[in-house]
Amino acid sequence: MNGGGAMPMLTFDIDKLGKGGDEDEKKLLELLGQEEEMEKRDAKAAKDAKEVSDAELKAVKDAAAAAKAEKAAPKP
Repeated sequence: MNGGGAMPMLTFDIDKLGKGGDEDEKKLLELLGQEEEMEKRDAKAAKDAKEVSDAELKAVKDAAAAAKAEKAAPKP
């Protein structure tokens, strides 16, 4: 029963872990830069989509107002 139900203790020797070098830092910064660019593109696409939907909504409202005005106009 593993020493009366006690959990085994795990230890790690951190001296054996590799230390990040200049190349690792460059790669990390490059990946972070790519992520930032993707976030900027996504934000711009969302903004553009909102502008398009606002323009479409305005066009629909204008068309509805024109149709309503056309019905209300006296017929000759």
